Amino acid sequence: MPYAAEISRRNPTCFIFLIDRSGSMAEPLAGAPGKTKAQGVAETINSLLYNFVIKTTTGTGLFNRYFIGVIGYGAVTWVAVSDDSRRAASTGLDKMVRVWDLDRKTETAVLQSHTDATRVVAFFPGGQDGHVRH
Repeated sequence: MPYAAEISRRNPTCFIFLIDRSGSMAEPLAGAPGKTKAQGVAETINSLLYNFVIKTTTGTGLFNRYFIGVIGYGAVTWVAVSDDSRRAASTGLDKMVRVWDLDRKTETAVLQSHTDATRVVAFFPGGQDGHVRH
């Protein structure tokens, strides 16, 4: 019997993506000439995340239906998305926190003052002060 459960504000769910960042991801993707495995995975994950945001957005705001974690074998250890889904922050073993503008798909800030790898990053609830907590 297949498992079935409603996903809603009252019953949110969690998706965890485990990303292989090994050297083999630079190899060609079978059936997709000119594309690497890493590019194929990135396109798939980005498409899924985009659809998660679309399914939680209404004319009046964003509903909290999903908790999403991205775990990589390498540099990135945590990703957080702002309440308005316009910014993301990533952190990792390189001792930096990077802030991204999701609309423009550009990096907008790099925080480099860490002495050890940063394990978690989060946006302040409501995003009113524009600060990233790490």
